[in-house]
Amino acid sequence: MLQQSELTPKESLRTCPDSWVHYTLKLARELDDGLLIGRVLNNWAECLRGSGDLEAAEDLYEQSLPFRRQHPSAAALCPANLAIVSIARGALPRARARLLEALALISESRFPDRPAQFVLEACAAFMAAVKDWSNAARLYGTSEAQRERLGVVRERADEGFFAPLMAQVREALGETDYLQESAAGRQLPVQLALSEAQAWLRSGS
Repeated sequence: MLQQSELTPKESLRTCPDSWVHYTLKLARELDDGLLIGRVLNNWAECLRGSGDLEAAEDLYEQSLPFRRQHPSAAALCPANLAIVSIARGALPRARARLLEALALISESRFPDRPAQFVLEACAAFMAAVKDWSNAARLYGTSEAQRERLGVVRERADEGFFAPLMAQVREALGETDYLQESAAGRQLPVQLALSEAQAWLRSGS
């Protein structure tokens, strides 16, 4: 029997034909492994998001959501991914709601490091989308410091999403102010940054 780790390599999902993904998903369902099903759906969605098929990606993220919710340490990643798709599609009210959901799940699961970093990154992107340049730069600084500390390599789809938004933030603020806000964010504790992001989103800023 194949090990679960052999069934869900993210790089394979990016490069393999759809038939392989369908086979993997079918096998995960036969194993009745909710975590594995959620991973396959989520990773397939990321592949589609990276190729620009946002509608199909959103549908797969939605399908993965109930499975991801069964596992608190990973639960926040799916609504954060859905928020990113909504930002990319210009559906900002929906993105705000998804981010608040992700932040609530982060709190419930006692602030797991990687999901917390990714949710902060997504919140920074939302702030950039609504042109709150200073808060976007500061929160992005917090997420970058956490990403570097964890040794996380950003996925290609994520790099293609975040980089242009942060370039807009840098241009809007100017290099000096951008670096100042980013440096301030790097000093901000992650839990405090998450609390501030949640309050900001709730305020309707």
